Amino acid sequence: MRSHRPHHNARAAPVQSSIGSGYGGAMIVVHAYVYAQTEHREAYRAGLQAMREATLAGDAGCLEYSVWADSDDPDKFVFVERWTDLASLKAHIDAPHHVGASAALEALRARPADIHVFEAEPIDL
Repeated sequence: MRSHRPHHNARAAPVQSSIGSGYGGAMIVVHAYVYAQTEHREAYRAGLQAMREATLAGDAGCLEYSVWADSDDPDKFVFVERWTDLASLKAHIDAPHHVGASAALEALRARPADIHVFEAEPIDL
C-alpha cells in the first residue's frame, strides 16, 4: 500500500465494524481521521453511526466500513473503508446519505478531516 501522506500510528478502540466477505482483487482503502468538538462528541458519534449504517445498507462496492474511537483522544474517530474500485468510492461520496450526513456533522466538527486513500492488493503472509 502506498500513500503520499504521513503515516498515523493511533491506538484505537472499536465503535463498530463490518467486514465484508473475502475479496481477492485490488481495492481502494480509505483511512479517514475525523474530529468532534468535545461538547458535541456523542451527537457526532451518533451521526457517524448513522452514516455507517446507511453506507452498509445501500452503497454498492463497499467491502468494509468501520468506525473506530481513538483510545488516546476521545474526540477523534477513524474510518477504515475498503471499496471494490474508485468508482464505488466516488459514488459513495456523492450519495445523498453521505452528502447529508457530512453537512449535518460540519457544525459538530473540531477541524477538517484528514483523509488517506490507497490502492491496495491483499497479500498472503
